[in-house]
Amino acid sequence: MHTKLSFTQVHHVVDTWMLVQMTPNYAEKVGVRLFTIFFTMQPEAISVFNFQCESSSMQEFFESPRFALQAKDYMRTFASIIDMLGPNLEVMNETLIRLGTEHKGVTVEQYDCMGKALMQTIEESIGKDEFTPAHKESWEICWRMMSRRMLHGSRKV
Repeated sequence: MHTKLSFTQVHHVVDTWMLVQMTPNYAEKVGVRLFTIFFTMQPEAISVFNFQCESSSMQEFFESPRFALQAKDYMRTFASIIDMLGPNLEVMNETLIRLGTEHKGVTVEQYDCMGKALMQTIEESIGKDEFTPAHKESWEICWRMMSRRMLHGSRKV
């Protein structure tokens, strides 16, 4: 399944992502917030995403250095994929398919919840004035395209 992003939609995604990256220590702060929202919605996904939960409570888990490190690593990978939008779509598609092979157990529902968590995290990071309905729609299309490529990769294994 190929979802095409228009030039304007790519511009919306890249511009808002640049604003997110302006958050001091964005990879850790935004990553922790994203996964806190996601795992609150999908606690069973902790094992699928290879997050090690050795804490006695979810709150302890969310505050652990290991959680922060894993969330930060995810955000760096995510940023490199967003950097491929536009000029490197073929490379981006190949990268997403490869990443999908590493995320075999992730369900469509979990990808969709991650998309919702991502939208909420971006809006919280840059504010509603910058994350307009047009920007959100662009991100939703982009995430749908990205997650479907990863799902395609997970089914190839």
